[in-house]
Amino acid sequence: MTDSDVKELKQAGGSMVFLGILQIIVGILAILAPLAAGKAVVWVIGVVLIVLGGAWLFGAFKEDSFGAGAVTFLGGLLYLVCGILVILHPLAGLGFLGTLLAIFLFMRGILQIQGAFVVKPEKGWGWLLFGGILAILLGVLLMMNWPLGGMWAIGVFIGIELLFTGMTVLFFGGDLRSAAKDAGA
Repeated sequence: MTDSDVKELKQAGGSMVFLGILQIIVGILAILAPLAAGKAVVWVIGVVLIVLGGAWLFGAFKEDSFGAGAVTFLGGLLYLVCGILVILHPLAGLGFLGTLLAIFLFMRGILQIQGAFVVKPEKGWGWLLFGGILAILLGVLLMMNWPLGGMWAIGVFIGIELLFTGMTVLFFGGDLRSAAKDAGA
């Protein structure tokens, strides 16, 4: 391993440690203020949908044909209306978001478990496996409490997911830094 490789490995590890710590902090804040976290998620999604709608509407006038322009315009209008509705009616948005989040957590858990077995027996693979199992359990819990979980459930579940993912990233980053230190010696 060259000095350049060791330096890159150390920088990547340092970046992962920083990102892990940041994720842990945001996760704890989301757990402590679940209503604010739930609202923030809904607002961000609403704003993203509005921006996408505007971009699609703008793009509709750049299309070569009326048919393609009309389809693009209608797609943009759909994004825009959904974004506005999500912001105006956050509880309905949270109901839909709760379903999407449950599916996301379940699928992320499956991918994380698969990733754990890909990196096994590397140090830290058990944390990846644990995080995947936790993500699946959170997805199942969210669906079991839907729609009564409301804003607090989304905030808490996102916080827990961020906390454990942050710990996983932090531990892997530390392992990369240790590997770089060992390789540089």
